[in-house]
Amino acid sequence: YTKCMDKANSLIEQVAIIVKHCLSQHFPSVLAATSAEVWSHRRPPDAQHQLHYDMDEIRLHILKQRRNDECNSTAGGKRQKVENCSEERNNSNKAEDVGSMKGICPIISCVLTISVPNEAKACDKCGRLGDGAPTLVCNQSLSGSRSDEGWLCYPRLNRLVAFD
Repeated sequence: YTKCMDKANSLIEQVAIIVKHCLSQHFPSVLAATSAEVWSHRRPPDAQHQLHYDMDEIRLHILKQRRNDECNSTAGGKRQKVENCSEERNNSNKAEDVGSMKGICPIISCVLTISVPNEAKACDKCGRLGDGAPTLVCNQSLSGSRSDEGWLCYPRLNRLVAFD
């Protein structure tokens, strides 16, 4: 842990190392992580944000392109029909599809709150401090399972929310 901190080139890299270390007991698979994606945003409390899966969009695009290339490739001198290829995709084993998504979704997704708007302001109904909007985490996955549970995680200074 200390050796990694010495090699860090930026504050963001240091934070990623600390987060990885903190999560390793609850999510041992995070030890295999070789990179981290970091993004930030600041929105008004009443702003909307589209529900989405955390995923590597570039890698997903490459995977889709490979599949399209395979469908359009020449096999035995004859070009495969795209219609047959899409039928094959529709009939393929879901477990294979999920397996091919490996590396598309992160090992762990995290939300680290570094600032809470109007931190001293308390909600009249629940007493919660700040007026930052919560993050909704659902148990839905790319494997096709529908969400039947969800958790609202309100921002609190230095709170780290992690989920797989």
